[in-house]
Amino acid sequence: VWRRCAKQAWDLRLSARDLKVDDNLLKAAPQAISDVLKALSVQGRISVEFSRLAYRDAAGGGGGTGPGAGPDIDFASKIMLDDASMDLGFPAEHVKSTIDLAGLVREGEIHRLAGKISADSLTIAGRAGTNFKAEIAKSTDDPLIQISHIGGALAGGDVAGDLQYDYGGNGPGKYDLGLVLREADVTPLTNSDDKNIRGHVKASLQLSGVAGQANNRRGHGD
Repeated sequence: VWRRCAKQAWDLRLSARDLKVDDNLLKAAPQAISDVLKALSVQGRISVEFSRLAYRDAAGGGGGTGPGAGPDIDFASKIMLDDASMDLGFPAEHVKSTIDLAGLVREGEIHRLAGKISADSLTIAGRAGTNFKAEIAKSTDDPLIQISHIGGALAGGDVAGDLQYDYGGNGPGKYDLGLVLREADVTPLTNSDDKNIRGHVKASLQLSGVAGQANNRRGHGD
């Protein structure tokens, strides 16, 4: 459903199913959606519903490329993943998740973002995780997306952490992750058949790197 308004403005409600996340989709999607998909390193296929997508041309409607030439966009959306993969600082596969996301784009640049991630199930290094949740926000003018209050259940324990994604600059985005695993059962965590290996473990990880470059990571843990 769409409605065209005066001064080259559009007010739409859109939905799409079974979209492959590739360069073509990332270029076609609103920048805020594209940057979140990049920040989460989403791969596979997704479905998208926009309950609101308000688009207004750049000032003057001339379609220029100089400062302030980009469009203004207000949106509210729901992104559904089914058997996709993503990265919350740790690679996750077979993800069944919903991302509720709303935001503002001003003059072609992300202005504000707010949203929530809810993953009923996923697999981390072959181990089943459940009830993973996180919050997404961009509340400043800096090119930073915060993915905070990451939480979920893994190997009988709890995972908690925060991720910051910096999409500034010309190259791939950079991230900083802090993660804690508490009271995890050693047996499913190690995937060992040795009955002498048992107990619970607490571990932490600090990691930074470049999105999409597994060999460009650095950090420490205990």
